[in-house]
Amino acid sequence: AETVRALRDKTVPLGWNTSDHNNFPLSIHPTEKIVIAVQTGDRDTGVSSGNPSNRAPKGANTEGAVFSNQQQLRLFDTIPPLPSCETGSDDSIMWVLLYHVAADEIRFELSLPMYMVGGKIRSWEERIVFQSVRFDNANIEIGDKDEIGADIEIDVERRE
Repeated sequence: AETVRALRDKTVPLGWNTSDHNNFPLSIHPTEKIVIAVQTGDRDTGVSSGNPSNRAPKGANTEGAVFSNQQQLRLFDTIPPLPSCETGSDDSIMWVLLYHVAADEIRFELSLPMYMVGGKIRSWEERIVFQSVRFDNANIEIGDKDEIGADIEIDVERRE
């Protein structure tokens, strides 16, 4: 959730939109041609020579978007267009911001998924691998800058 929030904090001021249809959080480019989903990745995430996959199996929303990617990047238009799966426009392409937290670093990449098996992405059309963020001597802030130890009061009342 924090990674989705961070992506949105960077893209919304640039005119991007957001969607959470069917609990599938996306950042949508103003042209609606590109959408970005955030997923945790396995140990090959952010490794140029690796073949990463999403860590947890994904459902119908991701599978539909990956299938749509396959159709959009086909050389021949022999298959009729699929109905929109609420990932932007009918001809949008879904990229995945994949990240992996290792013992001493966070690795991430922005990649274009092309094939899924059993809820796992198995191949990518393109991968943009970013430089990892190392934990040694890094000043990383996670979450809001709330006052540590601040008391929070919640009123709880029984329904009648």
